[in-house]
Amino acid sequence: PPGTNAGCQRTAAREQLPGARAPRFPLLSHISPLLSHISPLLSHISPLLSHISPLLSHIRPLLSHISPLLSHISPLLSHISPLPSHIRPVPSHIRPLPSHIRPVLSHISPLLASPG
Repeated sequence: PPGTNAGCQRTAAREQLPGARAPRFPLLSHISPLLSHISPLLSHISPLLSHISPLLSHIRPLLSHISPLLSHISPLLSHISPLPSHIRPVPSHIRPLPSHIRPVLSHISPLLASPG
């Protein structure tokens, strides 16, 4: 019965059994099915890794060429970055234009529609 020493020992023994679900870790019951799905995937991934490793040996020299390029590009970016702040005000100058264009279109459209 619960509350007695024998009951506590039975609960402790139940928690120590391998494969028994520990009530303290409900996540384990979700993780174990995931692991059963992951293990076949790993068997497919390992051959892929054997193909990837030679590719990496080719990529490393490329990276050694790219890194100096990046050192040249970064100063360029520092010159380009202020540009958007100059470009941004332009739409505020463009916005009033439709109010000037609309009357012009209202004069032009009858001319375009008239024959000949």
